[in-house]
Amino acid sequence: MYYRGSAAAVIVYDITKLDSFQTLKKWVKELKEHGPEDIVVAIAGNKNDLGDIREVPMKEAKEFAESISAIFIETSARNSVNIEALFQKISKQIPPLENTEVESNESFKLSGTLPAPARRRGKEEEEEEEEKRKKGNKRKKGKKRKKKQKRKKGKKRKKTKKG
Repeated sequence: MYYRGSAAAVIVYDITKLDSFQTLKKWVKELKEHGPEDIVVAIAGNKNDLGDIREVPMKEAKEFAESISAIFIETSARNSVNIEALFQKISKQIPPLENTEVESNESFKLSGTLPAPARRRGKEEEEEEEEKRKKGNKRKKGKKRKKKQKRKKGKKRKKTKKG
């Protein structure tokens, strides 16, 4: 686990495996002993879509989270359930960065749009790339062939010296 300088830690266990919850407790202990004092800890019980084969009672996990002042939520990565909610809860608890360049009342919004795709290469550029690749492969094959020939010559010389 890497947590140096972290503002938050999400520790995930599998609700269908009790041993994963026991392991989680060890990770929490490690984090509390060696992690940053003010780190925001979130405990996520994953695979809540498999509640019918649950081994970790929600009540037990929630009580443990409360005992260490951690955020608790059950999620389903497969079905994208409560993933965004988890990060929203964490973001509300992380203290703001101390940045003198930005006024404290300024905010920003993620646009939700992706950057424009890279310019598509033309056919000529693709052909040039292919030629470069082929030349590179020929050079490699030529070097390998030379090495093989040197080895064969070396073996022949040894045989003639012995015989």
